Amino acid sequence: MSTNELQITAAGAYEHVLNELASAFDTPIRLTVTNAGGVIKRLETKEPVDVVLTSAAGIAQLVAVGLADAATQTEVARVGLGIAVRDGLPLPDLTAAGAVRAALVSATRVAFIDRRAAVRPGH
Repeated sequence: MSTNELQITAAGAYEHVLNELASAFDTPIRLTVTNAGGVIKRLETKEPVDVVLTSAAGIAQLVAVGLADAATQTEVARVGLGIAVRDGLPLPDLTAAGAVRAALVSATRVAFIDRRAAVRPGH
């Protein structure tokens, strides 16, 4: 690891944007991408990092245990929620919170990311 690199640890939602922006920096970037749980685990193991990008809840957790300084927290993006259905199935009504809940409750299968996991699926 070079001391001249900017060490960024980020949740996967930021990966594409950071890769696009990397060429705009004068300093080389070393980007570590994981999920929100992995970001927290990397900081808990004292991995060197200059910038952390993860959910507001993840930052709050890092602040609560002394691994991040609340005074340096800045909201830089908002991430939307994605929902997919199998081909041939009707699209659920997602116009209100109650409708989303009903769609999830009535689904025969629901997949989600385990934010406590340390690695992204398939990586």
